[in-house]
Amino acid sequence: AARVGAMASGDAGDGVTPDVSFATFHRSATPLVSDDAAVEDTVSHLAAVAASIASMEAPMIERSLDFILFPVTAVMRRETEPKGDTATNPKAQARRIKTLEESLKCISTVMRRLEPGCGKPDFIADLFCDVVAVLARSGSDPSLDPSRSSDLEDLRLAAVTCASEVLRLVRPDTDHAVALTADRNLPAVGYAVSLLVQTAHLEAAAGARGSKVTRAASLRTLRDLVMNTADPDVWSFFLPGIVSGLAKALHASSGSRSGEGSGPASAADDSASTEAAIEALTAIVTCVLDDGVNANIKRRDEDGGDVRETLRRMMSGRTASNGTGGADAGDEDEKDDDVRGPPPTGADATEAAARLKMKRTARWLRETAPRVESVLAAALTPLCAHRKPSVRRGASAAATAVMRTCADTLRGAKRTLLECALVARGDPWDSVSAPAALALDGLRRDGYVDDDALDEVILDALRRLPGLVR
Repeated sequence: AARVGAMASGDAGDGVTPDVSFATFHRSATPLVSDDAAVEDTVSHLAAVAASIASMEAPMIERSLDFILFPVTAVMRRETEPKGDTATNPKAQARRIKTLEESLKCISTVMRRLEPGCGKPDFIADLFCDVVAVLARSGSDPSLDPSRSSDLEDLRLAAVTCASEVLRLVRPDTDHAVALTADRNLPAVGYAVSLLVQTAHLEAAAGARGSKVTRAASLRTLRDLVMNTADPDVWSFFLPGIVSGLAKALHASSGSRSGEGSGPASAADDSASTEAAIEALTAIVTCVLDDGVNANIKRRDEDGGDVRETLRRMMSGRTASNGTGGADAGDEDEKDDDVRGPPPTGADATEAAARLKMKRTARWLRETAPRVESVLAAALTPLCAHRKPSVRRGASAAATAVMRTCADTLRGAKRTLLECALVARGDPWDSVSAPAALALDGLRRDGYVDDDALDEVILDALRRLPGLVR
């Protein structure tokens, strides 16, 4: 309460002076951190705090961000902790869900007033982790009654939306991105990935009862989490899980007509989620498998560096152990670094982060690239015939982006990706064919696609034409 009172007195930050909006904020925020405040009034106080913040000038919010959000995050953290009486008290449960939802909406209101790069990097990273904790509670907290599906649905959407608003302030190669992906936050980032994919799957599996808005928002937030941090060393470990989860989401909505695909009848109609999944898949693939970031790995492999190093270690191991254990010594570095699975319960942040890191080696690249190529072919090819033009345009954009960014790393997928782009080039909708033509012209101009490759695709299609006609 003293901290909030300091804000109202103008002591929250340099250049901040009391005004009407701050005074209103003070009256609303003080009860949130008061020990004798009535919990029944928390929701109304949070709504009043959000309203007072909305009336503040953006520079004032930016200078005092951690002070302004202190009472809101305090309430959110308190309500995120499991409470024994909630499971047996429906009224308390409903109040807790509503309090968390209002806290998230208040934070979202603040985030929308700020420009990218605002806020202290560590504070923004901690805020994202707090929101992830609420998202986890909205789908896995046993003290929350699953029968209150509509309330939990609103809470999940509020949490996903808030996470997206926080990520909007983060940009690649900035202090914010470094702070968010620091070792102490890496377990929370990995948990966020899992929760976002899980939320999208749950909403899709619910069919007509699921929320298309929440599903699309989850996939877009996953896209933003990858794009706005864009660290291939961080995302290498999460690549298999994300690609697999997104492939499942795209397969469920791959039907060209309503009811087709492997998912519920409504999945093929959810074009917004399909487009978000395509964009997220493109983001993770082009981040981790970019030719530029893997050039040194491929060059070392082509020069025989890995082979020579392996032989050297084998000989060293044979000498030291009198001819035994040499083969194991040869793979020791890669085995130690390739640690998978969730962190053990109670592990500190350093130990947990160590389990969420992958050393990108030549062997890792050789094993990973063919799997990603197969997923891209299976995921994008059906979408070229999707009934929504926006989905077909998205599939074409993904194909051309991967061809440009991962031309060498994923060269095995080049033929399939080129076919996807050519199909879009001949699409009857200008909104699909025009961007595809522009992208293909750029690929040809920059040497990623040559006339021989185009001729081969066209001739192969002509050879298959009689069989298709029959």
